[in-house]
Amino acid sequence: MHPSLVDAAIQRTRRYWFIDGLVELGMGLYSVTLGILWFVRGWVGPDSALGLGLLLLSALFGLLYALLSRPLIGWLRERLTYPRTGYAPPPRPSHRDLVIGGLVGAGVGILLVCATLGAVILAIANLFQPHGEESLRTTLGLLKILVPGGIGLLVGGILAYIAAYYKLLRFYLLAGFSWLVGGVLSGLVASYGGVTGVEWNDAWRTSGLAFLFIGGALILSGAVTLRTYLRDNPLPVEEPA
Repeated sequence: MHPSLVDAAIQRTRRYWFIDGLVELGMGLYSVTLGILWFVRGWVGPDSALGLGLLLLSALFGLLYALLSRPLIGWLRERLTYPRTGYAPPPRPSHRDLVIGGLVGAGVGILLVCATLGAVILAIANLFQPHGEESLRTTLGLLKILVPGGIGLLVGGILAYIAAYYKLLRFYLLAGFSWLVGGVLSGLVASYGGVTGVEWNDAWRTSGLAFLFIGGALILSGAVTLRTYLRDNPLPVEEPA
């Protein structure tokens, strides 16, 4: 078989995992739930007992999502997808894909670690400079402003990687929307409080809004995809024996 035909067959098998929109719905529900928890935490204050509880609940929900999302999607597919268009095993990445994914993940992790360490080092260094307290407030203010933008950048990068790997146009649109949301929210925080007037509560609330908007877009995309799939692929009618 010609290599191009083999590649096309592999791509169809990969895209089948996204044919019904269930993956987007799961990602969107997780993002919206996380957004609600973070937004409420910004209102109650991160130093309160409720704020700490919401943070722990966010971590617990993320763990549950990682453990249960794939089995739950498989359970739904057994009832919605496989009876209509047949069973296809989940895509198994090749060695090359694992290497690329690992490099991308490592790159994002290194970038986040370097950004965090850079902010900490800059803050400590500012303490030993003239007007060090003012410089520290400026550094922390910039960090708070960039938090929602960083969320949009990170989530958009993940969606863009999915779009490129599975050749899915709608994920490019979702990635662009994520980047737009992050940029707009960071700009709003900066214009609202200025560099030195931003509080951590503002950063938590805008970060929650970022997850809410991105999650809403994912849910909308997944719902439209699922509706289209169910309409175009009705259940086969069993002929009488």
